Amino acid sequence: MKEAGWEVEVLYPDQSYQAAYSFDPECTQYYPEVSEHPVGSWMPGIFRALGSRSIGIRGGAPLARQGLELLQSRKYDVVYFSTTQHLLTCAGPWWRKKTGVPYVADVHDPVYIPHPKYRTSRNGLKAILARQMGRWIERRALAQADGIVSVSRGYIDDLLLRNPCSRWARSEMEDGRRKVGLNKLGHVLVQPFPADERALEMAKAERGRAGKKRIVYVGAGGTIMEKGWREFLAALKKESASREIIIEIYGTNPFWKEGDRRFLQAIAEEMGLPGVVIEEPTRVSYERSLALVKGADGLLVLGVDDPNYQPSKLHTYLATGLPIMVLARAGSALPDQLRGVGDGVGLLEFGEGGRGQLEGGIRCYLEAVKGANRWLGRRFLTAGEGVLAHIKFFEKVTRK
Repeated sequence: MKEAGWEVEVLYPDQSYQAAYSFDPECTQYYPEVSEHPVGSWMPGIFRALGSRSIGIRGGAPLARQGLELLQSRKYDVVYFSTTQHLLTCAGPWWRKKTGVPYVADVHDPVYIPHPKYRTSRNGLKAILARQMGRWIERRALAQADGIVSVSRGYIDDLLLRNPCSRWARSEMEDGRRKVGLNKLGHVLVQPFPADERALEMAKAERGRAGKKRIVYVGAGGTIMEKGWREFLAALKKESASREIIIEIYGTNPFWKEGDRRFLQAIAEEMGLPGVVIEEPTRVSYERSLALVKGADGLLVLGVDDPNYQPSKLHTYLATGLPIMVLARAGSALPDQLRGVGDGVGLLEFGEGGRGQLEGGIRCYLEAVKGANRWLGRRFLTAGEGVLAHIKFFEKVTRK
């Protein structure tokens, strides 16, 4: 963004809010220097006594105050909220009222799920409160934003359905019925996560022991991914080549302790594939995740039971040129998105209405892995393209 003439400053809750397991200091080598404004912890003793670990709850007030001071100290064109701590985005309407600076909210995960299929918390009351807070955040912060950025059009459609009078949308009457659509200024940007080419190039490949070909997956791996995982394993079991590969899975559960179940590995063993899947659930640093990917013979992208889901590492994986198998929920936008990237990408569409193995099935995928095939000319979304799209979008939002 600096190369394109935009000055960037970052306001964020500092490391005192973070759990020790999430510290990843080596990441700083991958990113350029920008002006930083870290926000210190606020009443840590009280929040510790209450048992609250939410960064949004603990950091919302001090971040809102410091942000207002910055916005009043000099001219800013736009505020961009890009965080999974969506409660922090609620400072946006207040800042705009006080300073007139528009704000854009990034929605790369759903903030509110009306009827969740899966439990994400052992505490039922906490889950109910979190869902109600998510609905409030949608109305208070996301519906009031001057622009919305999302990795999935489905997330935008869901927001619009529940909040037809959003600031970034328009509502008209047609044949006596209210018609909802995106506003004429186009204050919505839908774009998947771009490839991190620079970090990928800098990372050193971590290779396994000689022998079987290695297929690597790094990322989350809970019950929300079980449906696609089972369909993939059922198809894999029919292939004789499955005995010649090993699937290594990393970073599925940062809270995993020795003796806990290795969820995805256990399913593979239950389905008659012992020794094929090796799962290391503990958290993997970003640097090591790139090293594991570079040292693999093939890559795997697990899909969740949600057609709107957009894998964060997909385009970084595409940039490697390695054979890739993508598991996508039926109705997902991924099949269309992958159609133009080139060869070496297999797809399994799972779930009700799914079409199973598409364009390059598991057999072709395994042959490519065994043959050490590479597609370095493959098309993917670059970081530069992603930045330019954001800049054009910000210019639209700030145009008077």
